[in-house]
Amino acid sequence: MIKISHNTFDWYFALFLLIINLVSKIIFINTQDISLDEPFTVYHAQFELITIIKQLSNYNNPPLFELLMHYWIKVFGISPLSVRLPPYIFACLSPVVLYCFTKRNFNRSVAICVSLMLSGSSLLVFYSHDCRVYSLFLLLSILSMHLFLELCRAHIKTLNMIFFILINTLLIYAHYFGAFVLLLQCTYLLISQRKKIREFLIYYLVTAFFYLPHFYVLFSRMHGSVSKGTWLQPPEGIESLYNMLWTFSNEPLVTVACIIVLLVGLFQLIIKKTHTRPNNNYLLTIIWFLVPFLGMFFISYKIPMYIGRYLIFVLPAYYLLLAGCIDAVIQKKLLKNIVLSLLVLSFLGSVNLNPDKKKQIKSVVGFIKSVKDDQTLVIVTPFDFLPTFAYHFDRKAFTDIVEQKEYKSTEGLLKKEGVFFVNNVNELKVLTLKKYKKIICLAVGNKQLSLQIVKTLQTRQTQVASIKFNDSYWVYVFKH
Repeated sequence: MIKISHNTFDWYFALFLLIINLVSKIIFINTQDISLDEPFTVYHAQFELITIIKQLSNYNNPPLFELLMHYWIKVFGISPLSVRLPPYIFACLSPVVLYCFTKRNFNRSVAICVSLMLSGSSLLVFYSHDCRVYSLFLLLSILSMHLFLELCRAHIKTLNMIFFILINTLLIYAHYFGAFVLLLQCTYLLISQRKKIREFLIYYLVTAFFYLPHFYVLFSRMHGSVSKGTWLQPPEGIESLYNMLWTFSNEPLVTVACIIVLLVGLFQLIIKKTHTRPNNNYLLTIIWFLVPFLGMFFISYKIPMYIGRYLIFVLPAYYLLLAGCIDAVIQKKLLKNIVLSLLVLSFLGSVNLNPDKKKQIKSVVGFIKSVKDDQTLVIVTPFDFLPTFAYHFDRKAFTDIVEQKEYKSTEGLLKKEGVFFVNNVNELKVLTLKKYKKIICLAVGNKQLSLQIVKTLQTRQTQVASIKFNDSYWVYVFKH
C-alpha cells in the first residue's frame, strides 16, 4: 500500500519524522482539560456497537471513530491520556505517510519540505491532543490519494484495488466530508484521466455498496443541515479566506509569506507563461486544495461549514502547492533548497505545541465542588453540557451506561447529587428552589439562554457572586 523506497535515506528520514512527531506531540498532550466535543465522543464510545451507531445517527458524527474508541477504552480506560492516544498516533503517522506519498509522486526535496511543514502544523498538534476523528480523517485522506494515484499510474493491481476500496470506505465512515475526497478524485478523472473513469467507477460503486447501511443517515443529516442550518456562522468575505490560511500557516507573518509564494507561482504559471501546464500530480494537488477551500467557502453562505477542522484534509495539498511553487519557480538548486528550508523553519519555529482550548472546565467544576454542600442546588445550562460536566464532576456517573437510554442514567445520578440540567426557563418551574440554602448556576455558551435563566433566578433569589472563568463559563451564586 504505502511503500518506502529501498534508499537508506528514505528509511532514516521516515523514522526521524516519526520520532520528532511522537516526541513533540506527547509533551503537552495532558495540559488542556478534556473539553469541547471530547466528552461527547468518550461518553458514546462506552455503549455497545449497535447503540453507538443508532445514537450517532441523530448527530453529525459517522460512527467509525467512536467504534474504534469503544474497544480502546475497554482496554485502557477513559483517562485524558488514554482517550487522546489514538488521535495522537494518527497525527504522528500522517507526516510519515505524506512523505512517502510525496516522494513517490513528486520528488524528495518537496517530500522533505511538506512532511516537515505538516509536522510543524499547529492545527495538527491541536487535533493530536483532541479525542476526535480529525487526525484520522487526515491520515485516511492522504492514504486515499496515494492509492488513487497508484491506480491511475499502473494497470489494475488487486492489492491496491482492495486497499483503495477499504480506505475510502473507512474515510466516509470516519467523516461525512470524506465524500469530498472522492469527489475531488472524480473531478481529476474527468479532467485528466478519462480512460480510467470506467475502472474507477467500479471502485466507487463497491465503496457505495459498503456504505449503503449509512446512506439514509447521510441524506437525513444533509437535509437537516440545509433546512435548519448549522451551529456555524456564514463567512465574512475575504477575511474568512485569510483566516483559514492563517489556521493552516500557524502565524500571520508565515501566512503572508505563504500567500506571496502562491502568488509568485501563479504569476509564473499563468501570466508569464514560462512553464507548461502543471503535470498531472500537481493538477490533482490544485484540485485537492482549491475545490474544497473555495467551494466550501461559497457553500457556507447557504450552509455554514467553513472551519479549520472540516478542511483539515486539504492541509497536505496546501503544503504541496507551497513547496511545488518554490520547486518550479527557482531553478538554481542551492537557492531552491535555501528557500525550502526557510519555509520549513517558519513552520517549525511558529508551531504551537500546546494549543489553548480556552476551556477551564476543571477549574469551574473544582470551584463548584468547593462551595457546594448538601443544601446546595447546582443548575447547569444548556443540557448539552451534561457529558462534559459529568466527566469532571463525577466519573462514576459519567461511566454509568444503560443501553438504549442516552444520558438518562448519568443525569439521574447527578440529580441525586443536586445537579440539574435545564434548557429553558420553564424547566426551572419544576425545581423547588426554596428548599435549598444556596443555588449555583453554571451558564455555558448560549448568552441569550443564560441571561434568561439568570434573570429568572434573580427574581426569586439573592445573587451574591458571579465569576467569569473565560468567555464560555459563567458561575452565579445565589442564596435564598
